[in-house]
Amino acid sequence: MEQIKTQPRSVGENLDKTFRLTKAHFKSYFLILLLLMGPGFLINYIFLFLGGASFFQGDSSGGFMQTLNTTAESTGVQQFVLESMGSGAEFLYIALTTIAAAVLIPMAHAAILIGTTRGLKNESWSVSEVIKLAFSRFWPLFGSTLLFGLLMGIFVFIGVFAILIGGFGTVTTGSGAVSVVMIIFILIAFLILGAYFAIKLGMYFAATTFEKVAPGFSRSWKLTKGRFWATFGFFIVLGVINLLVIFLFDGVSSLLLGTSVLSTVLMNISTIITTMVLMVGYAVKYADLRTRNEASDLQDMISSYKTDEEPAASSTDQ
Repeated sequence: MEQIKTQPRSVGENLDKTFRLTKAHFKSYFLILLLLMGPGFLINYIFLFLGGASFFQGDSSGGFMQTLNTTAESTGVQQFVLESMGSGAEFLYIALTTIAAAVLIPMAHAAILIGTTRGLKNESWSVSEVIKLAFSRFWPLFGSTLLFGLLMGIFVFIGVFAILIGGFGTVTTGSGAVSVVMIIFILIAFLILGAYFAIKLGMYFAATTFEKVAPGFSRSWKLTKGRFWATFGFFIVLGVINLLVIFLFDGVSSLLLGTSVLSTVLMNISTIITTMVLMVGYAVKYADLRTRNEASDLQDMISSYKTDEEPAASSTDQ
Protein backbone atom coordinates (compact mmCIF):
# COMPACT_ATOMS: atom_id res chain seq x y z
CA MET A 1 0.00 0.00 0.00
CA GLU A 2 1.24 3.52 -0.87
CA GLN A 3 2.41 5.41 2.20
CA ILE A 4 -0.16 7.92 3.41
CA LYS A 5 1.05 11.51 3.26
CA THR A 6 -0.14 14.07 5.77
CA GLN A 7 1.39 17.01 3.90
CA PRO A 8 -0.07 18.44 0.68
CA ARG A 9 1.50 17.15 -2.50
CA SER A 10 3.49 19.64 -4.53
CA VAL A 11 2.54 20.67 -8.06
CA GLY A 12 5.29 18.41 -9.39
CA GLU A 13 4.08 15.42 -7.38
CA ASN A 14 0.52 15.89 -8.59
CA LEU A 15 1.71 16.21 -12.18
CA ASP A 16 3.79 13.05 -11.82
CA LYS A 17 0.80 11.13 -10.47
CA THR A 18 -1.38 12.52 -13.25
CA PHE A 19 0.91 11.34 -16.02
CA ARG A 20 1.56 7.96 -14.39
CA LEU A 21 -2.18 7.27 -14.12
CA THR A 22 -2.76 8.51 -17.67
CA LYS A 23 -0.10 6.15 -18.97
CA ALA A 24 -1.34 3.20 -16.89
CA HIS A 25 -4.99 3.51 -18.02
CA PHE A 26 -4.52 5.22 -21.38
CA LYS A 27 -6.49 2.67 -23.43
CA SER A 28 -9.47 2.69 -21.06
CA TYR A 29 -9.52 6.48 -20.83
CA PHE A 30 -9.27 6.80 -24.60
CA LEU A 31 -12.14 4.37 -25.12
CA ILE A 32 -14.36 6.21 -22.62
CA LEU A 33 -13.80 9.54 -24.34
CA LEU A 34 -14.16 8.04 -27.81
CA LEU A 35 -17.50 6.44 -26.91
CA LEU A 36 -18.94 9.54 -25.25
CA MET A 37 -17.39 12.29 -27.35
CA GLY A 38 -17.58 10.29 -30.56
CA PRO A 39 -21.19 11.27 -31.44
CA GLY A 40 -20.18 14.93 -31.45
CA PHE A 41 -17.20 14.14 -33.65
CA LEU A 42 -19.44 12.13 -35.99
CA ILE A 43 -21.71 15.15 -36.45
CA ASN A 44 -18.66 17.11 -37.65
CA TYR A 45 -17.74 14.43 -40.18
CA ILE A 46 -21.29 14.16 -41.53
CA PHE A 47 -21.57 17.91 -42.12
CA LEU A 48 -18.12 18.03 -43.69
CA PHE A 49 -19.09 15.28 -46.13
CA LEU A 50 -22.45 16.90 -46.89
CA GLY A 51 -20.71 20.21 -47.52
CA GLY A 52 -18.33 18.62 -49.99
CA ALA A 53 -15.16 18.80 -47.90
CA SER A 54 -12.16 16.90 -49.13
CA PHE A 55 -11.13 13.91 -47.06
CA PHE A 56 -7.37 14.58 -47.23
CA GLN A 57 -6.79 18.20 -48.19
CA GLY A 58 -8.96 21.26 -47.63
CA ASP A 59 -8.59 25.02 -47.74
CA SER A 60 -5.62 26.10 -45.60
CA SER A 61 -5.44 29.71 -46.74
CA GLY A 62 -4.82 32.47 -44.21
CA GLY A 63 -1.51 31.38 -42.73
CA PHE A 64 -0.55 29.58 -39.55
CA MET A 65 -2.22 31.96 -37.06
CA GLN A 66 -5.45 31.92 -39.04
CA THR A 67 -5.56 28.12 -38.96
CA LEU A 68 -5.08 28.23 -35.19
CA ASN A 69 -8.02 30.63 -34.92
CA THR A 70 -10.08 28.30 -37.10
CA THR A 71 -9.11 25.41 -34.84
CA ALA A 72 -10.45 27.28 -31.83
CA GLU A 73 -13.86 27.61 -33.50
CA SER A 74 -14.87 23.95 -33.47
CA THR A 75 -11.95 23.13 -35.81
CA GLY A 76 -13.39 25.39 -38.51
CA VAL A 77 -16.35 23.13 -39.20
CA GLN A 78 -19.00 25.68 -38.28
CA GLN A 79 -17.54 28.30 -40.61
CA PHE A 80 -17.22 25.69 -43.35
CA VAL A 81 -20.86 24.66 -42.93
CA LEU A 82 -21.99 28.29 -43.11
CA GLU A 83 -19.99 29.01 -46.26
CA SER A 84 -20.82 25.78 -48.10
CA MET A 85 -24.35 24.96 -46.91
CA GLY A 86 -25.88 28.18 -45.63
CA SER A 87 -27.17 29.59 -42.36
CA GLY A 88 -29.93 26.97 -41.99
CA ALA A 89 -27.41 24.12 -42.01
CA GLU A 90 -25.20 26.09 -39.65
CA PHE A 91 -28.08 26.45 -37.18
CA LEU A 92 -28.79 22.70 -37.36
CA TYR A 93 -25.09 21.95 -36.89
CA ILE A 94 -24.86 24.21 -33.82
CA ALA A 95 -28.04 22.69 -32.31
CA LEU A 96 -26.87 19.09 -32.78
CA THR A 97 -23.33 19.67 -31.51
CA THR A 98 -24.61 21.67 -28.53
CA ILE A 99 -27.01 18.89 -27.50
CA ALA A 100 -24.32 16.23 -27.92
CA ALA A 101 -21.85 18.28 -25.89
CA ALA A 102 -24.33 19.14 -23.12
CA VAL A 103 -25.46 15.53 -22.67
CA LEU A 104 -22.34 13.46 -23.28
CA ILE A 105 -19.28 15.54 -22.38
CA PRO A 106 -20.15 15.84 -18.65
CA MET A 107 -20.66 12.06 -18.59
CA ALA A 108 -17.27 11.54 -20.25
CA HIS A 109 -15.63 13.76 -17.65
CA ALA A 110 -17.41 12.02 -14.78
CA ALA A 111 -16.44 8.58 -16.07
CA ILE A 112 -12.77 9.62 -16.22
CA LEU A 113 -13.03 10.98 -12.67
CA ILE A 114 -14.51 7.74 -11.36
CA GLY A 115 -11.93 5.58 -13.13
CA THR A 116 -9.05 7.75 -11.89
CA THR A 117 -10.31 7.67 -8.32
CA ARG A 118 -10.49 3.88 -8.52
CA GLY A 119 -6.94 3.86 -9.88
CA LEU A 120 -5.71 6.03 -7.02
CA LYS A 121 -7.06 3.41 -4.61
CA ASN A 122 -5.52 0.57 -6.66
CA GLU A 123 -9.00 -0.79 -7.38
CA SER A 124 -9.90 -2.49 -10.63
CA TRP A 125 -12.54 -0.93 -12.88
CA SER A 126 -14.00 -1.36 -16.34
CA VAL A 127 -15.08 1.12 -18.99
CA SER A 128 -18.72 0.03 -18.90
CA GLU A 129 -18.80 0.21 -15.09
CA VAL A 130 -17.56 3.79 -14.79
CA ILE A 131 -19.79 4.98 -17.65
CA LYS A 132 -22.80 3.45 -15.91
CA LEU A 133 -21.84 5.11 -12.62
CA ALA A 134 -21.39 8.44 -14.41
CA PHE A 135 -24.88 8.29 -15.92
CA SER A 136 -26.33 7.53 -12.49
CA ARG A 137 -25.40 11.14 -11.63
CA PHE A 138 -26.57 12.60 -14.94
CA TRP A 139 -29.17 15.14 -13.75
CA PRO A 140 -27.16 16.55 -10.82
CA LEU A 141 -24.10 16.89 -13.05
CA PHE A 142 -26.08 18.36 -15.93
CA GLY A 143 -27.79 20.92 -13.69
CA SER A 144 -24.61 21.82 -11.80
CA THR A 145 -22.63 22.26 -15.01
CA LEU A 146 -25.39 24.40 -16.51
CA LEU A 147 -25.46 26.60 -13.40
CA PHE A 148 -21.67 26.91 -13.32
CA GLY A 149 -21.63 27.90 -16.99
CA LEU A 150 -24.39 30.44 -16.36
CA LEU A 151 -22.47 31.98 -13.45
CA MET A 152 -19.28 32.21 -15.52
CA GLY A 153 -21.25 33.69 -18.41
CA ILE A 154 -22.76 36.37 -16.17
CA PHE A 155 -19.31 37.14 -14.79
CA VAL A 156 -17.89 37.54 -18.32
CA PHE A 157 -20.83 39.75 -19.31
CA ILE A 158 -20.27 41.99 -16.29
CA GLY A 159 -16.56 42.15 -17.08
CA VAL A 160 -17.13 43.15 -20.70
CA PHE A 161 -19.75 45.69 -19.64
CA ALA A 162 -17.37 47.18 -17.04
CA ILE A 163 -14.57 47.43 -19.60
CA LEU A 164 -16.85 49.17 -22.12
CA ILE A 165 -18.27 51.59 -19.55
CA GLY A 166 -14.88 52.32 -18.02
CA GLY A 167 -13.26 52.85 -21.40
CA PHE A 168 -16.10 55.00 -22.71
CA GLY A 169 -16.14 57.09 -19.54
CA THR A 170 -12.45 57.89 -19.70
CA VAL A 171 -12.59 58.61 -23.45
CA THR A 172 -15.34 61.19 -22.97
CA THR A 173 -13.66 62.87 -20.00
CA GLY A 174 -9.95 62.44 -20.60
CA SER A 175 -7.16 61.36 -22.92
CA GLY A 176 -6.93 58.16 -24.94
CA ALA A 177 -3.93 57.02 -22.89
CA VAL A 178 -5.95 57.19 -19.67
CA SER A 179 -8.69 55.17 -21.35
CA VAL A 180 -6.25 52.44 -22.40
CA VAL A 181 -4.76 52.25 -18.89
CA MET A 182 -8.24 52.05 -17.34
CA ILE A 183 -9.32 49.29 -19.72
CA ILE A 184 -6.16 47.29 -18.98
CA PHE A 185 -6.64 47.75 -15.24
CA ILE A 186 -10.27 46.59 -15.36
CA LEU A 187 -9.33 43.64 -17.59
CA ILE A 188 -6.57 42.49 -15.23
CA ALA A 189 -8.87 42.87 -12.23
CA PHE A 190 -11.57 40.74 -13.82
CA LEU A 191 -9.07 38.11 -14.98
CA ILE A 192 -7.82 37.80 -11.40
CA LEU A 193 -11.35 37.63 -10.01
CA GLY A 194 -12.38 35.16 -12.70
CA ALA A 195 -9.44 32.88 -11.92
CA TYR A 196 -10.19 33.09 -8.21
CA PHE A 197 -13.84 32.11 -8.51
CA ALA A 198 -13.14 29.47 -11.16
CA ILE A 199 -10.71 27.75 -8.78
CA LYS A 200 -12.84 28.20 -5.67
CA LEU A 201 -15.96 26.82 -7.36
CA GLY A 202 -14.28 24.53 -9.88
CA MET A 203 -14.26 21.40 -7.72
CA TYR A 204 -18.07 21.40 -7.85
CA PHE A 205 -18.02 18.76 -10.58
CA ALA A 206 -16.05 16.21 -8.57
CA ALA A 207 -18.07 16.98 -5.43
CA THR A 208 -21.33 16.44 -7.34
CA THR A 209 -19.99 13.19 -8.83
CA PHE A 210 -18.74 11.60 -5.63
CA GLU A 211 -20.41 13.27 -2.67
CA LYS A 212 -24.05 13.26 -3.79
CA VAL A 213 -24.36 17.05 -3.53
CA ALA A 214 -25.58 19.52 -6.13
CA PRO A 215 -24.44 21.95 -7.33
CA GLY A 216 -21.45 21.35 -5.04
CA PHE A 217 -20.21 24.93 -4.90
CA SER A 218 -20.03 25.10 -1.11
CA ARG A 219 -18.10 21.82 -0.99
CA SER A 220 -15.67 23.14 -3.61
CA TRP A 221 -15.18 26.33 -1.60
CA LYS A 222 -14.35 24.33 1.53
CA LEU A 223 -12.03 21.93 -0.27
CA THR A 224 -9.94 24.74 -1.77
CA LYS A 225 -9.71 26.69 1.49
CA GLY A 226 -6.06 27.43 2.14
CA ARG A 227 -5.04 25.66 -1.09
CA PHE A 228 -5.94 28.26 -3.71
CA TRP A 229 -2.44 29.02 -4.98
CA ALA A 230 -1.37 25.38 -5.10
CA THR A 231 -4.52 24.48 -7.01
CA PHE A 232 -4.17 27.49 -9.31
CA GLY A 233 -0.52 26.68 -10.04
CA PHE A 234 -1.30 23.04 -10.79
CA PHE A 235 -4.00 23.87 -13.33
CA ILE A 236 -1.91 26.63 -14.91
CA VAL A 237 0.92 24.17 -15.58
CA LEU A 238 -1.51 21.52 -16.81
CA GLY A 239 -3.23 24.10 -19.01
CA VAL A 240 0.05 25.27 -20.53
CA ILE A 241 0.99 21.67 -21.37
CA ASN A 242 -2.38 21.11 -23.04
CA LEU A 243 -2.14 24.40 -24.95
CA LEU A 244 1.26 23.39 -26.31
CA VAL A 245 -0.19 20.09 -27.52
CA ILE A 246 -3.12 21.91 -29.15
CA PHE A 247 -0.86 24.56 -30.66
CA LEU A 248 1.50 22.05 -32.22
CA PHE A 249 -0.88 19.19 -33.08
CA ASP A 250 -3.97 21.10 -34.19
CA GLY A 251 -2.16 24.06 -35.70
CA VAL A 252 0.17 21.95 -37.83
CA SER A 253 -2.54 19.51 -38.97
CA SER A 254 -4.87 22.38 -39.88
CA LEU A 255 -2.09 24.22 -41.70
CA LEU A 256 -1.06 21.16 -43.72
CA LEU A 257 -4.49 19.66 -44.36
CA GLY A 258 -6.83 22.66 -44.10
CA THR A 259 -10.50 22.16 -43.24
CA SER A 260 -10.70 18.53 -44.30
CA VAL A 261 -12.13 15.38 -42.77
CA LEU A 262 -8.66 14.03 -41.97
CA SER A 263 -7.52 17.22 -40.23
CA THR A 264 -10.72 17.18 -38.16
CA VAL A 265 -10.11 13.55 -37.17
CA LEU A 266 -6.57 14.41 -36.06
CA MET A 267 -7.82 17.40 -34.06
CA ASN A 268 -10.46 15.22 -32.40
CA ILE A 269 -7.75 12.77 -31.34
CA SER A 270 -5.82 15.71 -29.91
CA THR A 271 -8.97 16.81 -28.05
CA ILE A 272 -9.36 13.33 -26.55
CA ILE A 273 -5.76 13.30 -25.32
CA THR A 274 -5.83 16.79 -23.81
CA THR A 275 -9.22 16.16 -22.21
CA MET A 276 -7.89 12.93 -20.77
CA VAL A 277 -4.86 14.58 -19.18
CA LEU A 278 -6.91 17.48 -17.85
CA MET A 279 -9.60 15.30 -16.24
CA VAL A 280 -7.10 12.83 -14.76
CA GLY A 281 -5.25 15.81 -13.29
CA TYR A 282 -8.53 17.22 -12.00
CA ALA A 283 -9.32 13.92 -10.27
CA VAL A 284 -5.82 13.73 -8.77
CA LYS A 285 -6.12 17.27 -7.43
CA TYR A 286 -9.59 16.60 -6.01
CA ALA A 287 -8.30 13.51 -4.19
CA ASP A 288 -5.34 15.51 -2.88
CA LEU A 289 -7.61 18.31 -1.60
CA ARG A 290 -9.90 15.82 0.15
CA THR A 291 -6.97 14.02 1.73
CA ARG A 292 -5.32 17.18 3.02
CA ASN A 293 -8.57 18.80 4.21
CA GLU A 294 -10.46 15.78 5.51
CA ALA A 295 -7.90 12.97 5.91
CA SER A 296 -9.93 10.89 3.45
CA ASP A 297 -7.04 8.42 3.04
CA LEU A 298 -7.25 7.65 6.76
CA GLN A 299 -11.03 7.37 6.56
CA ASP A 300 -10.75 4.96 3.62
CA MET A 301 -8.15 2.88 5.48
CA ILE A 302 -10.30 2.73 8.63
CA SER A 303 -13.35 1.85 6.53
CA SER A 304 -11.41 -0.93 4.82
CA TYR A 305 -10.15 -2.22 8.18
CA LYS A 306 -13.68 -2.33 9.59
CA THR A 307 -14.88 -4.14 6.49
CA ASP A 308 -12.22 -6.81 6.96
CA GLU A 309 -12.79 -7.20 10.68
CA GLU A 310 -16.57 -6.82 10.87
CA PRO A 311 -18.16 -8.25 7.71
CA ALA A 312 -21.48 -8.82 9.38
CA ALA A 313 -21.73 -5.24 10.61
CA SER A 314 -20.82 -3.86 7.17
CA SER A 315 -23.42 -6.05 5.54
CA THR A 316 -26.05 -4.81 7.96
CA ASP A 317 -25.11 -1.17 7.34
CA GLN A 318 -25.54 -1.64 3.60
